[in-house]
Amino acid sequence: MSTTATAPITQPAVTFTGGNKFLFQDAAGTTQITFLPASGGPITTAPGSGGPSLTYDGPALTHTFLSPEMQMQSTPMGVLITVVLKVNDDTGGESLTLIIPPVNRLNATGPVAFETIALMGKSVGFVEKPGARVSCSALKLHGMAENVALPL
Repeated sequence: MSTTATAPITQPAVTFTGGNKFLFQDAAGTTQITFLPASGGPITTAPGSGGPSLTYDGPALTHTFLSPEMQMQSTPMGVLITVVLKVNDDTGGESLTLIIPPVNRLNATGPVAFETIALMGKSVGFVEKPGARVSCSALKLHGMAENVALPL
């Protein structure tokens, strides 16, 4: 009997094109999201410092998520960033997956506008019932990509 060792699959590094600050807002103005691929400021040993951050300001929650709280994945559509808005408990949970497409700045000196979506996932909690355990809806977002000076 032979065993074959397989190398672990590594995800490619996530890269963002078009800016170092991304702002998003829905048409109603009830949800705003700010994503920074890298945050400035002094170097510290705190978890998530210097890495990406996502600030979600929605109807029921305002929270800034740091790198350890985010899942990021590069895809042909762009980068998918998932955060848990509400932990799944007996009343259900909520998550958000933001799609940040590659953005062409060309010779733009100011912000560049684009359209995208965020997928909102709502789970039913621990109650077993027929049907999908997670329902998904799409939130249309107007995005702005820009390059800003980050603090040292």
